[in-house]
Amino acid sequence: MKTLISLIVFTAVFQSAHAENAAQKAEKLYQQGLAAERQGDPAAALAAYKAAVELNSNHTNARYRA
Repeated sequence: MKTLISLIVFTAVFQSAHAENAAQKAEKLYQQGLAAERQGDPAAALAAYKAAVELNSNHTNARYRA
């Protein structure tokens, strides 16, 4: 029983850490998209926004720009 509880706790911690990393990666991609737009490269910007949305479908700004 103790092993099962440890496994459940480990899984929950791992999943929350993974979700945080995905959100951080999505934000980084969004920022790269903004930089690409400023540099006049709309194709690269769109690709970055779409990749951000794939990682984090709740990233409102990336979804708006994609």
